[in-house]
Amino acid sequence: MADREEILRVLDHFEAMVASRDMALLSEFADAPDTRLIGSELGEVATGPEEIEKLVQRLFDMPVAIAWEWRTRDVSSVGDVAWLYAEGHVVISRDASEHRSPYRLAGVLERRAGTWRWRLFYGSEPVPDR
Repeated sequence: MADREEILRVLDHFEAMVASRDMALLSEFADAPDTRLIGSELGEVATGPEEIEKLVQRLFDMPVAIAWEWRTRDVSSVGDVAWLYAEGHVVISRDASEHRSPYRLAGVLERRAGTWRWRLFYGSEPVPDR
């Protein structure tokens, strides 16, 4: 249960850093060549610290605010590895307008030296059933 609460705090902190466009967000990712940040758009795939930094900078340079509202947030863990699944909406705000889309997040985190770091952040905007 303690790991679950820690992981949810990591997710909350991640969201706050995105909201404030804080480049310290990069320190939330494991410093490993196979760490991945994958967003919901085709070009939003980054592997390793350098690519993740470029993608985060590109996202922060956009003239929009990005936030999430979750309906569910599930966490599981074994030892120093945890994975989470969250489902809800991404909220993109620009000027006085707001666009909401269904959003899913799957993530893998690894505890290193007592601190949880993202190894995989995978976000997607599911399309309606066909």
